[in-house]
Amino acid sequence: MITNMQLQIVGAKPSKFEIDDFKEDTTKVYALVPLDETSGGLGHAVEAFNFEDSSSISIFKDHDFPIQADCKVELITGGKKSKLVLRSINIKPNTQKA
Repeated sequence: MITNMQLQIVGAKPSKFEIDDFKEDTTKVYALVPLDETSGGLGHAVEAFNFEDSSSISIFKDHDFPIQADCKVELITGGKKSKLVLRSINIKPNTQKA
């Protein structure tokens, strides 16, 4: 299921490595998400999302953080764990570096 979300992106970094038979090639995108107030949470936490491959870091290079973006996010599972994956990022205007 893909959901539209407005995210405040506070950081990003490429992640490319191989350990034994596990390979990862993604850009980790760090965004603020609200804490669950029904369980006593206040404010926000940072969630790490996977986005495309490590070369995708280039879309952030001409922008100042934090970045406001309209995103499409998909919840996927392998059976035991679920994770959120960014499928698209549309950076809003006014975040370009001066």
